[in-house]
Amino acid sequence: MTVFFAAAMFALFSYIALLLQVTGISARGVSWTLFLIGAGLTVGNILGGKLADWKVSFSLILSFSPIAIFSLLFSWTSHALLLAEVTLFLWAMATFATLLGLQINVVHHGKEASNLVSTLNISAFNVGNALDAWVGGAVISRGYALTAVPVVATALASIGLAICLITFRKSRGNASAVRA
Repeated sequence: MTVFFAAAMFALFSYIALLLQVTGISARGVSWTLFLIGAGLTVGNILGGKLADWKVSFSLILSFSPIAIFSLLFSWTSHALLLAEVTLFLWAMATFATLLGLQINVVHHGKEASNLVSTLNISAFNVGNALDAWVGGAVISRGYALTAVPVVATALASIGLAICLITFRKSRGNASAVRA
């Protein structure tokens, strides 16, 4: 889950050039957009923590779904400044709502070695970061427009969502499920 979460997140975030070339934002406007994304990340982190405390499985499923939806939506809204900004704020909220649930999930499943699984989770995050750069670069080098990158982010988030659904479906029957 963490690999595909990070890949989906960074696929969109790494190609912020989309804003300059597609949306037409000035270099100065990118700073405002990054501030707005940061605000969304903060709100998402707070909401995600509350959701993960309540029910990890629901939190992760609820987070992966809008990441996929807002990434896909951004491939269309990136052409209009106001729509792009709103979409990126909502995308950022969904994205950081996922982090705490992922961490709680791995610690819960690796009770006996919580430090090790926490470290492995960060490694998975970095693998996802490398995957996004490779996949995003491959899409662009094959001649697709920059607006194809959010579609790739959607696919990556959808894979993460599928892994989530499979994981928690299997956990339901297990007494050690993470409040699933």
